[in-house]
Amino acid sequence: MPIKTQSIRGKLIAIVTATCTIALLVSCVAFIVSTIMSLRASKATQLTASAQLLASNSTAAVSFGQVESAEELLKSLSTIKTIQYARLSDESGALLASYSRVPDFNIDDQVVDMNAGYQYTDDGYLDVLVPIIEDEEFLGTLYIHASLDDIRQETLHNFWIAVTIMFFSLIVAWVMILRLQRVVSKPILDLAHAAQEVSDDGNYSRRVETKSVDEIGTLYACFNEMLETIEQAQKTIQQSRDELEVRVEKRTSELKEANLKLKTEFEEREKMNQHLVELSHRAGKAEIATGVLHNVGNVLNSINVSACLVRETLHSSRLPMMKKCIDLIHEQDNLAHFFDHTEKGQALPGYMDKLVAKLSGEREIATDELDSLSAHLDHVKTIVSMQQSYAGISGLHEVVELGTLIDDAELLLASSLAKHNVRVIREFEELPQVKIEKQKLLQVFVNLLQNAKDSLVESKVDDRQLIISIRRHNQDRLHISFTDNGAGIEPENVTRIFSHGFTTKKDGHGFGLHSCANAVGEMKGKLSASSSGKNCGATFLIDLPFLPVEALV
Repeated sequence: MPIKTQSIRGKLIAIVTATCTIALLVSCVAFIVSTIMSLRASKATQLTASAQLLASNSTAAVSFGQVESAEELLKSLSTIKTIQYARLSDESGALLASYSRVPDFNIDDQVVDMNAGYQYTDDGYLDVLVPIIEDEEFLGTLYIHASLDDIRQETLHNFWIAVTIMFFSLIVAWVMILRLQRVVSKPILDLAHAAQEVSDDGNYSRRVETKSVDEIGTLYACFNEMLETIEQAQKTIQQSRDELEVRVEKRTSELKEANLKLKTEFEEREKMNQHLVELSHRAGKAEIATGVLHNVGNVLNSINVSACLVRETLHSSRLPMMKKCIDLIHEQDNLAHFFDHTEKGQALPGYMDKLVAKLSGEREIATDELDSLSAHLDHVKTIVSMQQSYAGISGLHEVVELGTLIDDAELLLASSLAKHNVRVIREFEELPQVKIEKQKLLQVFVNLLQNAKDSLVESKVDDRQLIISIRRHNQDRLHISFTDNGAGIEPENVTRIFSHGFTTKKDGHGFGLHSCANAVGEMKGKLSASSSGKNCGATFLIDLPFLPVEALV
């Protein structure tokens, strides 16, 4: 199992075990290598010392050529079991005497060509050559050829000792790891368990406790702070939601009378088109509905502002002051004396003139806002009615005037385009009506308009322009292009933007352009994009078959 898929407990055990294993393995290798080097050096020293002692004792035999005496001296080497062969040579290199532990070992099979000292051969033997010198006179040489079997046996013995120590050390380390890893893993696992419970039941009032003062303690404290922050945010959101519900309910009641007529119309249309609505729940509905809701939402904001202004105007009205003036007049028994000889009576006509002027101004403000309110309600009715007119069955070909269809798509986003000062320029070639899937093409138009608006807002250009062009291409093709001077598209993203799930927007879902490309493809057309780069604007081109109604007839 890969270590990244294991729990933190398993990871800690695996990491520490691997570390201990590697450390012990390195130590064992170092021990074995050190032992081998030490044994080899010790053997060379011992064998050289024995050879030097034997050489000093053989000076007489070599000087006088006493073969028997020399052979007796060499036989003394039989006590050293690793010596395979030895020989004494005179000063000319001629053999004087030899000793061989191996019966078939012959001097003719050995090539002695080395300087005084010792050397290890490639086939695993140690050769020692010692000069025989007396009174600074060179008499001959002593050559010894020894095996390294004792070093191999000692090395193998030390190897098994190291393996045994390593095995039991790993067992001890494993037991210690199993116990000590809990110090690190248990608090983290407890925290993960608490986080999972919070995620499952959504209880952000829960808190975790720890006595640790290290980084894990800090992690627990931060986790508790995060839970507290989320809990406070939830309370704030709930409070805001409750307040919003109250406000929506209040404003809904204020618009109830105005919406009654729309509701009746909606119910009638719903009964007439119920079957068609059930068949029209496809990809295009989402984009059109979003545009409608967004536009209606903006209009409702304006309605809200107008309603608030009317309410504030009525709340601060001077009408109660007029009533006080009338009550004051009714209280007088002698009006002539009141107006001619009292200070209040003389000042009252002028005050009432000013009051009338003020009330007239309030009336004008209230009238203007009510007119604006009525206009906004008519706008909502127009948008909803138009959206309902496009709630047809996807896949149904209808006779369409392309310019009108683009106007309808723009109307769905009119408030958003106006809010961001997007200037739409139309370059429509005069063309006959065409037969096409109206609802599906409207979805594409709305999506491209929305993308162009977002690009223009992102670029922060002063003059935000969107050029919509309709023209005939060749004899049987139709080109509809949307060109903006907005944020543009990176060269590497020009083709990727139509892939499912790919988006360059922070809050995008990567489905809009992909669904548009599919929709155009289903209409036997093609949707493509072009851009000179970032902040250079972009053009989206719809290439469709040109099917004029007059040709079909």
